[in-house]
Formats: sequence, structure tokens, C-alpha cells
Amino acid sequence: KGHAFDSIPAGATYTLLDIKDQGIINRMWITIRDRSPQMLRGLKLEMYWDGSDKPAVSVPFGDFFGVGLGQTTTFQNALFANAEGRSFNCFIPMPFKSGAKIQAVNESGLRQENIFFDIDYSLLKEWKDEYLYFHAYWQRDTATKLAQDFEILPQLDGKGRFLGTNVGV
Repeated sequence: KGHAFDSIPAGATYTLLDIKDQGIINRMWITIRDRSPQMLRGLKLEMYWDGSDKPAVSVPFGDFFGVGLGQTTTFQNALFANAEGRSFNCFIPMPFKSGAKIQAVNESGLRQENIFFDIDYSLLKEWKDEYLYFHAYWQRDTATKLAQDFEILPQLDGKGRFLGTNVGV
């Protein structure tokens, strides 16, 4: 990218990665200056695979990285880490067949000063049919009704695995 960090004005979209090739994302590392609950919910990550105009991932930044309640803390597991409570790491392999684009959308109403990031990926020589695209679905409902089930994930068609989480409100 040629420089250490950038800022994202309120209402702006900032592209973290835009590659037109075949590969797999191996790790994402991001740290942001404003880690307030408002920014962790108002900064949104969007990921697009293979030139799609519909994001496969559209999730608030904090919720994506396991900080759904707006309070950062140190943690580490097989897929995510926040080793010192200030940076956000994702180790989920995310293959793409012809391109990948990752954007940060600032819907917080505040300027995000100083976003630092590093996205590590490898180019692939051949595509394997067992590769699965990464998707993340996020929804929130603060008006649930007694005796009415809350839908965690709408009905989807296709192959894949569901990895549920109870992070967020």
C-alpha cells in the first residue's frame, strides 16, 4: 500500500484489498485508533468474491472479530485473536477463484483516524472443487417477541458448513 496507515471519514468506504487473480486469504490483521463501542458497531467489513456486486460478508467490525459487546479484551482461539487487546486478527482461510475485494465502510458518523492493516494471501495455481467460499451473515433484532423464534440464519441452498456464534447483542 506504500504507507503505514490511513483514515476513513464518516460515510466513506475504504478498500483494504482488491485483487483480480486466484488465491486464498490466510490472515487479516487490523488495528484501529477508535475502538469505542460506537465505532466497533459502526465500522462495517464487506467482502466480495469473484467480482460479485453482492457482499459475501457484511458485518460490523467488532462483531466480525468477536467483540460484539463493544469491549475489547485479550483473547485467542483457532480462528481469531486479539493478543494485546488492541489489534484484530482473523485466520480463517478465504479462497477466491478470480478476485477478492475487502472494504471497510464507516457508518459510525465519526472519522476513524489511523486504520493500520495487513492482509496476507497466497496465489493459487489451480482451483480445487473442495474449496468453500467464506460467507458471514449478521442481523440484529432488539424487538423479539415472546414465543416467536429468532431466526439465526435464513434458509440457504448450496454446500457448506455453519459455524454459529453467540457473540453480539
